[in-house]
Amino acid sequence: MDYYTSAWHCTKCPENGTMFNLIQTTKDESQPTAEGPKKIYNPKIEIYKIKKLFMLLIKENENTSSEKKLAQLFEKVLDLIEEVNL
Repeated sequence: MDYYTSAWHCTKCPENGTMFNLIQTTKDESQPTAEGPKKIYNPKIEIYKIKKLFMLLIKENENTSSEKKLAQLFEKVLDLIEEVNL
């Protein structure tokens, strides 16, 4: 979803549109599916949660062999987030 215009494009199907279309699409799909209910995510909140979880995991694994691997993975995730937000 584009942060400024609210335009979106689904990566799993050909659907796209505005925030209004997205809300309508999710309302129209009130039929239960095998995948379960659809969720709408706020990217800023999800990024915050991911960062917080990584920091917690790194702290929990301080002075272990996993600490360095987690820190490297965290840096890669941050790079990807920055790349997507450009």
